Amino acid sequence: MVDRSSRLVVVGGGGHAVVVAEALALLGRAPVGYIAPVASKMRPGVLGEWLGDDGAISALSDEGAEFAIGIGFVDAVGAERRRRLLGLLREVTVRTVVHPAAVISPSAVLGGAVFVGAAAIVGPGAVVEMAAIVNSGAIIEHDCRVGANTHVATGGRMGGGVIIGADCLIGLGAVLRQGVTIGEGAVIGAGAVVVSDIPAGAKALGVPARVV
Repeated sequence: MVDRSSRLVVVGGGGHAVVVAEALALLGRAPVGYIAPVASKMRPGVLGEWLGDDGAISALSDEGAEFAIGIGFVDAVGAERRRRLLGLLREVTVRTVVHPAAVISPSAVLGGAVFVGAAAIVGPGAVVEMAAIVNSGAIIEHDCRVGANTHVATGGRMGGGVIIGADCLIGLGAVLRQGVTIGEGAVIGAGAVVVSDIPAGAKALGVPARVV
């Protein structure tokens, strides 16, 4: 049985799960445990007890557990796994987690199951849709929109009014010029500088970024 005094369970057992678990602990909501395909060797003192694989979600929910998504992704395979997981979590309570060192504008809107990491900034009028990741140090400027299940990796920066579709990956340290649009499922490589729109499903690399 889940300890009902805690109730929070992290979904995932890798590095991103540890980041989410530590953020929860700083918020006074340390997780009771985590679910993953196998027991994790990554900082079990942070993640808590291994509670089983994805098949445990329903039973844990029946016991009163709530969940936080601790699975990141760096490629299309990871994004697809995350989409499948979101389907499993559709009928349970999934929490948005905002690290206490993040800065969120009062006029920004965060969807359900979002994660915002330490030192990230979400500016005025910005919208971060369901299950997106705004990782540590990322900057989402005013009036941007980050699509559902999109990952803005550590240090990603975007000027005002950028639109990013669902299921995108914005790589480590990538820069997006104000007003550009990134189509659904696109991948922007680490360190890329995007100065024009990128179509859906494309991969863009380099400075300036070009579709490859």
